[in-house]
Amino acid sequence: MTATNHAIMGALIATAVHNPWAALPLAFLSHFLLDVLPHFGPPEDMTVHTRKYWYIVGTDLVLAALLLTALLFSGHSQALLLTACAFAAASPDALWAYYLYYEVIAKKPKKLSKLAAFLGAIQWAEFPGGLGVEIVWGILTGVLLFSRVWA
Repeated sequence: MTATNHAIMGALIATAVHNPWAALPLAFLSHFLLDVLPHFGPPEDMTVHTRKYWYIVGTDLVLAALLLTALLFSGHSQALLLTACAFAAASPDALWAYYLYYEVIAKKPKKLSKLAAFLGAIQWAEFPGGLGVEIVWGILTGVLLFSRVWA
């Protein structure tokens, strides 16, 4: 799943579970549950060395950052918890930045850690057509989040 969809889900969890000691770990764990669902994955010919790849990643990161900012300054009574849970839900994918750095910038690819290998393995249904799944998921959960935070 995209960082944006992970963040939306984390914030939704915070709207339902108001205790930070429960909401934060649940938001983090939601990342792994969402990654099991069919979702967007770049086609084989779109590698980290293509502009299109970075356009997609950049767009997702900008949307996720805008969501985090909107949550933080939402005026909601638990804005900080919403933001922290959104961040916690998206955070496991930050691990990929480490590997991308070594592959793209340092040009010395690293062997995947056990956690990175696990993250890759659970994403059994990543495919280009999964973008439709991501869009539908994002709209449905985004509307639900909006209704709980800003309505």
